[in-house]
Amino acid sequence: ALALTVWETGAPVLTGALSALDCRIEAEHPAGDHAILIGRVLRAGWLRRDAAPLTYHRSRYGGAPPALGG
Repeated sequence: ALALTVWETGAPVLTGALSALDCRIEAEHPAGDHAILIGRVLRAGWLRRDAAPLTYHRSRYGGAPPALGG
């Protein structure tokens, strides 16, 4: 089973994730067979500081030292 918690909106947050955002949907725009959701961030936070976040820049994946995560 996954370890979960909930924040302000009641959406599930994976406790083992590096970070999380809790957002309230402000607008929804149809886009063909998709929808574009615009959200207002109510809470953002680092959940773990012992691992480096994955980065993507100039078509390459990389990482940052864990200390830069928070």
